[in-house]
Amino acid sequence: MKRAMTVIVTIVVFLGIIGAGGYYAYNKFFGTTAESANSTNAIKTKSKTADAKAGITLNNDGTEWVQVVSTGKVNKKVQDLSTADLVIYRIHNPKILKTVTSLTTAPQSMDTMMAKYPKSLIMNTSGFNMQTYAPIGLQINRGTLISDWSSGSYGRNAFVVNKDGSTKLYSDATSAQTIINNGGEMSFSFGSIVIKNGKTYANDGSLNWKYHSLIGTDLNNNIYLIVTLHAVTYPKVMAQLADLNLQNLIIMDGGGSSQLSYNGDEKWASEDDRSVPDFIVLK
Repeated sequence: MKRAMTVIVTIVVFLGIIGAGGYYAYNKFFGTTAESANSTNAIKTKSKTADAKAGITLNNDGTEWVQVVSTGKVNKKVQDLSTADLVIYRIHNPKILKTVTSLTTAPQSMDTMMAKYPKSLIMNTSGFNMQTYAPIGLQINRGTLISDWSSGSYGRNAFVVNKDGSTKLYSDATSAQTIINNGGEMSFSFGSIVIKNGKTYANDGSLNWKYHSLIGTDLNNNIYLIVTLHAVTYPKVMAQLADLNLQNLIIMDGGGSSQLSYNGDEKWASEDDRSVPDFIVLK
């Protein structure tokens, strides 16, 4: 009997070791699960902030806004171009405000944002650590570096608004200092680039069944704020955006963070009433 028990215990221990090794091997070669890979709650990346400032102060004197320069003519400054599966707003010649001013910027609700900026187009942007609320990736505001590129899977691409009113997408192949030297005044960072300079990138799985917020531009540098609704994946998103002829498109934070309002009216509310630190505000 003792011998039988010893054999059983040995087998159980052996199976446990195999199971643990298999789990380790899976995560080593395939990474986290689809759920955690797309959840800001799972993000624990280290940003290279050695040269970043502790934060900046917005004087609320108008200088915190950057004037975007859009060309061409439009019938309306702000136009609702939403489809069955996408919330889409286009704005011409907007002034833009970024709410993150430090790594410790307090999160705010959309209700608070609408009260502060009642006649504006507002959407969540940069991803963040759910425990500390520190924003992920390249964070520039008023030409000051708050946070450098992240070393993890997220925060390695950014939408940058320049002092001269132009906009550009960057990856971490370009240093933060170079971007600032090139006129970078503010940046929003998190997910993959979908379109850059008119070239559509291959589907990397980022536009999946979850809600996603995106920022885009067209040839005239009109700004597009977009929220993809539940279970709308890459092919359907791209098909419904085709007529807009977007030249640039980048994924921002999503899931419960996705939310968009216009003139005090929530066009898409957070599914869990989430407060976030970084909003883009356009007027």
